[in-house]
Amino acid sequence: MKKHLLFFAVLLFPLLGMAQVVLEDFEGGAKLPWNALDGTYSSIDNPAGGNTLGLNSSAKVGSYTKKAGAGYSLFLAELPTALDLSTNNQFKIQVKAAVASAFILKLEGTSGFIEGNKNIAVAGEWIEYSFDFSKAAATQNLKKIILFFDPGTDASADTYLFDNLTVGPACGGAAPSANILDNFECARNIAYGSPGFADITAIDNPDKTGINTSDKVGRYKDTGSEWHAMVIDWGGALPLKDRSLVRFKLWAPKAGRILVKFEGGTSPQKEIFLDVTELNKWVEYAANASDQVNENHTKLVIFFNAGVLPGADDVYYIDDISLDPAPTSFTYEDFEGGAKLPWRAGDGTFTIVPNPPGGDTLQINGSTTVGAYTKEAGKGYSLLIAELAQPLDLSLYNVFKIQIKKRRESVSRRFFISQPCISVRYFQYR
Repeated sequence: MKKHLLFFAVLLFPLLGMAQVVLEDFEGGAKLPWNALDGTYSSIDNPAGGNTLGLNSSAKVGSYTKKAGAGYSLFLAELPTALDLSTNNQFKIQVKAAVASAFILKLEGTSGFIEGNKNIAVAGEWIEYSFDFSKAAATQNLKKIILFFDPGTDASADTYLFDNLTVGPACGGAAPSANILDNFECARNIAYGSPGFADITAIDNPDKTGINTSDKVGRYKDTGSEWHAMVIDWGGALPLKDRSLVRFKLWAPKAGRILVKFEGGTSPQKEIFLDVTELNKWVEYAANASDQVNENHTKLVIFFNAGVLPGADDVYYIDDISLDPAPTSFTYEDFEGGAKLPWRAGDGTFTIVPNPPGGDTLQINGSTTVGAYTKEAGKGYSLLIAELAQPLDLSLYNVFKIQIKKRRESVSRRFFISQPCISVRYFQYR
C-alpha cells in the first residue's frame, strides 16, 4: 500500500500542464487506494467479450459489486494529495455494466465537491464516459474520488467493471453551450443506445470548412436496414419543457430525408422529417418539437436517409448536437454580411444597399444594410422571390413580419403582426 501511495503522490505533482494523466488502469496492481465501504471490490482479469467498440484490451480491470439495500453504495479512493483541476479537469472512465442503469463520478473535499451523472444505455459492453469538471477548476482540497453505481436504487446488487480513469486539460477556446449533447470533444453529455451505439465514433474532422472548423466530429456509418438509427438514450424524461429544439450540423453524402424521432416514454411517438439537399458540405439542421413540451419521451432517435436501404459506403458526419430552447421567432433575412436567402427578381431589380439615413421616426431599423427592390414599370404584380432550401413549417410559426421603407405613397400593402412570428426584417422597397 505504501508503494502505491508514494507512486500516486509523485504522479500528482506534475499534473499541471500534462496532456493526459492515467489515474487508474490496474496494470501491475491498483494505482489508487480503492475502498469499498459498501459492497465488494477486487482487481480481476479483463473478461472476454463486451468490447464491440474496441475500447479496452487491457489485462486487468476493477470490479465492484454494489451492496443490496444501499441505494448509494459507497465506493471511493481517498488520495494523499489533492487533485489540481486548474488545468486538468476533463475526466474519462471506461465502464462495463451488467445492466443498463446509471452511475455518478464525484470528486469531494473539505472545500466542496463536483459530480456528474451518466446514463448507462448499453449493458455488457465497454463504454467510455466523459466528465467536464472545469466548473470546479478553482476548488481546493479535492481528495476523494467516489463512484456510485445505479444511484438511488436500493434493490440493485449488480457488478460493474471499470478501467482507464484519466484526467486531461480543459478544452481550448470558449466554453461550449450548456445545451450541447455531444460535440465529440469536451462536451460529451449523452449515452448512445442500441441499435447503433457502435456506429457513431469520434474522429478528426475530415472537412474543416464552412460552418464547422472544429477538430473532432462524429462519424456515423449507416448500415443494416432502411430504419437503422442513432439512438440517444436520456435515461429519463427529455427536458422538452425547457428545451425542445434539436440542432445539429450534418455532412451528408447523398440526398434524402433525415428523421428526428422522439420516443421511449409514456407519450405517443413524435416524428419530424428534414430534407437533405445540400451534399458534401456542413449544413445546420433544426427540428422543432415545441408541440411536445408537455409530453414524456426518453429517447431522441436520428435516422439518416430514412426509409432507404443504405449503400456499402454511406457515411455521414455529425457535430454539435444540441437541445435548445425553442425560439419564439425565426429571422429569415436581415442582409447583414450579405443576403441569407436566394432573392431573385422575377421582374424589376434587386440589390443590397446601405441603410439610407432618415425615415426612421419609430427607430425600428438601425441595421447597416438592407434589401432594395425596384418594381418593373407596367407590371401590376412585379415579382421578387426567395426559394428556401427547406419547406416552411407553418404548424407553429405562421405569422410573418417585415419592415418596409417605400419611396412613394401609391403602394398599398397589408401586414399581419402578432406573436409568435417568422420575422423577415429590414427590407427597403422603392
